[in-house]
Amino acid sequence: MRGYACAGLAVLAAGCGMTLQPLTLEDVRTPYKVSTSLAAPLRTMPVYTDGTTDAWGLEKSTCKHLREVREPAAEGAAALRLEWDAAACTWTGMGIGWNAWLPKDLTPYIGRGELRFRIRAVGDESRVPLIILLLEDYSGRMASAVFGTHCLERYPLDGEWQEASIPLDAFDFAGQTCDATNIKQLVLELQGSGAVLIDAMEIGERKQRPAPNRPSYPESRVALARGTTDVWLPGSPGLWGLGTFPCRAYSAGPDGLTLQWSSASDAGAPGSACGDGRQLRCGVSWSDWRAVDLTAAPSATLELRFSESAPSAPAARHLRVGLEGWDGARATVPLADRAAPDPTQPGRFIARIPLTDFDFAAARVDPRRIRQLTLEAVPGTAGTLTLTSIRWTHVD
Repeated sequence: MRGYACAGLAVLAAGCGMTLQPLTLEDVRTPYKVSTSLAAPLRTMPVYTDGTTDAWGLEKSTCKHLREVREPAAEGAAALRLEWDAAACTWTGMGIGWNAWLPKDLTPYIGRGELRFRIRAVGDESRVPLIILLLEDYSGRMASAVFGTHCLERYPLDGEWQEASIPLDAFDFAGQTCDATNIKQLVLELQGSGAVLIDAMEIGERKQRPAPNRPSYPESRVALARGTTDVWLPGSPGLWGLGTFPCRAYSAGPDGLTLQWSSASDAGAPGSACGDGRQLRCGVSWSDWRAVDLTAAPSATLELRFSESAPSAPAARHLRVGLEGWDGARATVPLADRAAPDPTQPGRFIARIPLTDFDFAAARVDPRRIRQLTLEAVPGTAGTLTLTSIRWTHVD
């Protein structure tokens, strides 16, 4: 309206014998860029302080003992004590609906905010557990992020309280089609095993912090042993990523590790049900999360045995095997590239992948610091297969 009003004044001036000057009208459709440094401070939203009215999953079962305790607390009168070993359960975790389960709009926090909480080991020291953080909207869609060593202000995780934080940017709201304006709850999916205390959990404006005090990787690096090294067998620890989501169901039992996924949307757009594919991934550490040096074993071969209902193993064409370094980068190989039918057992296959098939240089992975093996389905595909064993063979 301001531009058109000025134009009217210019015409009036012309009638008085004045020279017309061209005016540039402002396009009101152009979006403004707001400086985040000038934006109003974000309100801090308590997720957990004292009291578990809005929480579920706090009970003792075969795989977990999650409860509120009065001592020790970082702030206030209580904290959450989480102790679990998820190996024998399909899913282990808890959720918090905070603010009486009312819908929460987190869009102002994306780019500026973070989820933070206080954490400490139950005992004197503990390895950092693997926890998948899920923000779920009221349609059931979840945006995920991973809590790990990178979230801590210092290492190791010991008997002293410290602050952990993860930016809201780490949650893939857009890719996983989670509605950030209509958030229902925060879910903690507890992987592997662990024993920690958590307190003072909140969502607020990102803090300015000094560089974290991590003088060294928590890696205790070891070389790959000669002979046969089991990565995963039924009942093995160190496996994460199990559970059922809108696009996949991963479970481990006595018959093996079953991966079932269907990640195409109703409209046929690949991957929309699983965002960038993070929900299609699982992994396993065969060294209790110590870094493994593979450079001493250039002739090593990774052997995976699996079964499918189809004779041509179509699902294996859509599953990639990865080796992940301590910085999170992964070198991957399609499972089907080295798979062949097991001549002694119809419907079963053996994939033997030489270490040299993994292009560590291109993926920028340090083969001296391998943290885990990952299995990841390709977004936009579907399939079902069951892995019965994963192992290294290292014979010079």
